[in-house]
Amino acid sequence: MDPSRRDQRADTVVLCAIWLAGAALLASFAGADVSGLDAGEIGGAAWNLGVAHPTGFPLDMMLLRAAALVPLGPLAFRQNVGVALIGASAITAAAALCLRACAQSGVRDPESRGVAAGLCAAYLVSSATFLRSALAVEVYSTALTLSLLSAAAACAGQARRMTPLLGFGLGANVTAPMLTAPLWLHAFWGMTRRRRWQALSGVCMGALTISYLPLASRRLTAFDWGHPSSLHGLLRHLSAERIREAYAPELFGLDPSPRHALLLQLAEAPFVLACALLGLAVLFVRARASAWICAWLLTLDLAYATWINPMGIAERQVGHASTALVCVLAGVASGLVFERVRAKSSLGMRGLGLALGSWAVLQVTHADWPEGHADGHAVAERFASGSPLTELPSRAVYVCQSDSACASALFAVYAEAARPDLAVVPAQHLWDASVLRRLRGLALASQLPGDEPPPRARGDLAQHNLLQLMAARRQRPVFFESLPAPAPALDAQRAPLLRGATSPGASQLDALVRARFGAAGPRTQRARELWSSAYEQLGLGYLRVGDPAAALSALERSLVLTPNHAPIHSNLGVAFERAGQLMPALQHMTRAVQLGPRRVTPWVNLVRLLLLTRGPEAARAALAQATVQGISDPRLEAPARELGARDVGASRAGLPDDEHGARPGGDPLDVAPYPGHGGRAAD
Repeated sequence: MDPSRRDQRADTVVLCAIWLAGAALLASFAGADVSGLDAGEIGGAAWNLGVAHPTGFPLDMMLLRAAALVPLGPLAFRQNVGVALIGASAITAAAALCLRACAQSGVRDPESRGVAAGLCAAYLVSSATFLRSALAVEVYSTALTLSLLSAAAACAGQARRMTPLLGFGLGANVTAPMLTAPLWLHAFWGMTRRRRWQALSGVCMGALTISYLPLASRRLTAFDWGHPSSLHGLLRHLSAERIREAYAPELFGLDPSPRHALLLQLAEAPFVLACALLGLAVLFVRARASAWICAWLLTLDLAYATWINPMGIAERQVGHASTALVCVLAGVASGLVFERVRAKSSLGMRGLGLALGSWAVLQVTHADWPEGHADGHAVAERFASGSPLTELPSRAVYVCQSDSACASALFAVYAEAARPDLAVVPAQHLWDASVLRRLRGLALASQLPGDEPPPRARGDLAQHNLLQLMAARRQRPVFFESLPAPAPALDAQRAPLLRGATSPGASQLDALVRARFGAAGPRTQRARELWSSAYEQLGLGYLRVGDPAAALSALERSLVLTPNHAPIHSNLGVAFERAGQLMPALQHMTRAVQLGPRRVTPWVNLVRLLLLTRGPEAARAALAQATVQGISDPRLEAPARELGARDVGASRAGLPDDEHGARPGGDPLDVAPYPGHGGRAAD
C-alpha cells in the first residue's frame, strides 16, 4: 500500500476513535434537564421552530429540532445529547487540524501524530470554556466545528471544502463566518473564474439556512425575537442591531479587565499554554502558511471577545476558538517531542507516553464536569417544570424578569407543555410590539407602539407597561417573579403576587440542595454558581416585598456558596440597611466595591451609607474614588451637588430616600444578571 495512503488511513482511524470517545464521554455527562442562561430560550425556539435571540442561529435551530425528534428521554435531555454530539465533532475537528499541522511540521510517524491528536482532544475536553457549551444547549460548538474544519481545509489548500462551511457558517454563531470568511476570501482570490462561480454558488446554497428566520417569524410563536419577517428586520437580526444598541458603551471599550479575564481563562492550564507557544514557534519555522492561519484566527477571535463582546467573557460565551487553537498548537508541540524521544530511545518514548497520558487523564478527570446531572436540574427545579410554576392557577400569566427564569419558564410552558394553559411574558421585553401583541387579552393600559422605541427609551417603556399591567383589572390572574422598583401598592386579590412561585423559599431550597448534593452541598463551581443564584434571586424578591429578615437569610446562604460575587455583597448591604444595621451594611457595600470597582450600583449605595454613618468627608472621598474608577451615573449627581453645598452633618433627610432606601428614581439593588450575564453583542 502507498505510504501516504496508509498514513491517511491511520489518521482516519484516529479521528474516528476520538469522535466515538468524545461522543460517549460528553453524552454521558449531558445535562438531564434544561440548563441556565439561554438554554431554555434556544431549546424552546428550536422545538417550536421559532426565532431565537440575535443572530438567530438557524443552523442550530434545525439541528436541535432534529435532535429533539429522537425518542431518548425528556425533550431537554435529547437536545443536550445533540449538543454533546456536536461538541464531539468540534473535538474531532480540532484533532484533524492538529494532524494536518503535525504533518506539515515534519511529524512523519503516524503513531506520534496519533499521540498529538489524542492529547489535543484531551486538552480541549479538560477546558472549562469548552465544557460550558458542550454539555447543555448552546450554539458555540457548531460554530467552533465549522471554524476548525475551515482552518484544516485552508492548511491543506482545499478551498473547495471551505465553500459549504462558509455557507452553513452564516447560519451559525457569528464567530463561524467571522473566522471562515477571511480564509475563504484568500482562497477565492487565487481561483479561476469558473471555480469562483462554483464557490459563490456553493456559499449561496449553504446560506439558504438563513431563510429559516423569516419563515419562522411568520408563524408568530412565543419565540420571535426581533420579528425578522421582512428584509429590513432580517438584516437587523443577523447584524444583532438591538444588542449592539443596548450594549454600545461596552463595545470597543478601553477597559483592560475583560482582556485580563480572557487571558486568565486561556492560561488556566499553564503547561498547555507553554506547549502552544512552542508549537506556534515550530510551525513558523517549518510550516509558515499554517502558522499564519492559526495566528490570524487567534487574533480575530481574541479581538472579537475583547472588543466586540466583552460582556460574554465572564460566562465563557466567547474565546472558544482561541481555546481550541491553543489546544491544537499544544498537540503539535507534544507530537514533535514524542517523535524526537521515540527516535532516540524506546524506553524514553514509553516513559514520556505514560507521563503525557497520565497527565491528560488527570486533566480530563478534574475538569469542570457536572455533579451527576445536578447542575442541569438546578434551573429546572427553580424555574421550570419541576418548580412551583406548575401550581399556578388555570390560565395564569407569569411575568418573568431574570434570564434563567424567563428561558426556563418559556421552555417548560411552550416546549415541554408542562402547563399549556399558562402564558409567559418577559418583563424586560414589554416594549417589543411582538410581545405586547400577545398581551392584548390582558387589557394593557398602554397602546401598542407603532415603531420600535430608541434604545434608551426601551427600559422606561417596559417599566411603564409593567406597572400598568400590575395595576390593570384583568380576567386572567397575573403573577410576577419579583416586584419592580418602585412598585405600586397591590391588592392581593386583584394583582396576586406569588412570592415563592418561581423561587421556592430558603428552607425549600435547602431541601433541594441536600437532596441533590448531601450535607456537603455542591462542589463544582458551576453547581455552586447556579444554587447561589437561586438564593440570591430569592433574597432580591424578599427585599422587594419588604421582608429584609428573610432577604438576609437567603443572601447569606448565597454568599456561602460564592463568597466573591460582588452583587451579593451589594444586596446584603441593602438588606442590612433596611433592617436598621448600618455598620454591617457599610462593610458589605465596601466589599462589593472592592470586588467590582467598575460596578455603578455599589458606589451609589456606598456614598449613601457613608453619609449616614461617617459623614460628608468620607462620602466625598468615596465620590473621588468613584471618579478615579471612571464611574459616571446620574444617581451620583444629587449627592455630589449636596456634598459640594454642605460641610456638616449627614442625615437621611439630607439625602432624600424612598421607602426602599434609595433616592427617587434609583433602585439600590444590584440586579445585574448572575454571574456576569447581561447578554452578548453581535452573537
